[in-house]
Amino acid sequence: MKFFGKDKRNAKVVIKGVPFEFISPAGGCALSPYFLRYCSEFIETKSFYFNKECEDFEDKGDIPCFGIDFEEAINLIERESREILKGGKAVFFIGGDHTISFPIFKSVKGIYPDIKLLIFDAHTDFRDLFMGSKLNHATWLKRLYDEKVIKEDEVFLFGVRENFPETPFKILKKEELFELEGQFYLSFDLDVFKPEVFSSVTNPFPGGLNFEELMDILIKIKNLIVSADFVEFNPLRGDPLLSGTIFATLIREFIVLKSLQSYH
Repeated sequence: MKFFGKDKRNAKVVIKGVPFEFISPAGGCALSPYFLRYCSEFIETKSFYFNKECEDFEDKGDIPCFGIDFEEAINLIERESREILKGGKAVFFIGGDHTISFPIFKSVKGIYPDIKLLIFDAHTDFRDLFMGSKLNHATWLKRLYDEKVIKEDEVFLFGVRENFPETPFKILKKEELFELEGQFYLSFDLDVFKPEVFSSVTNPFPGGLNFEELMDILIKIKNLIVSADFVEFNPLRGDPLLSGTIFATLIREFIVLKSLQSYH
């Protein structure tokens, strides 16, 4: 199954599924890439916001990281993401839980040494340990920091509503988000939305964005984003068809924006 049931070889934008999940109070994030593609069948291929057909993308399927050894999966995600990113295209990785951002961003940083990290998330994901594990969806940012993959002035968070543990990174207000400069890799946790808007996440938290707010932000920061991952969609929670439709619409708009943009 392909996103919108089609793709275009050698397009500007690449989609890659990463069906990985590890420690979670509710499994299901590994189903996200498949269910996103399923939900794309229920929306139009033409962007309502930009009046342009969503067609300049290639869906390269999934990294085969589900159901294998943890370390093997992390290494595989890092290797395959590096190979895809070498092509210099915009890549949208569809998780999967937030653990995937650890190996993917290591690959990103190896290819784009000056790139910064922009995170949309309700949580800081900066714990040192979670449920006995050093690397998972709640600790991935701490691991990047401890391994010196990132520095304090290279990471910016937006949408955080639970700053524990406190991070050394800048938590942005909306007006500060629009003042950013440079190139960024975006890690987009879908719990940045309000739970009543997007209910199919593993760790919902009160407050957050609605879809129109997110689109307004996206339009203003579109030139900052080189590639991105989208994580924590859990089709076994909440209203998966509604959430999946919102997610598919979001990916459609990201593809259209990147296809309109000239970059690296």
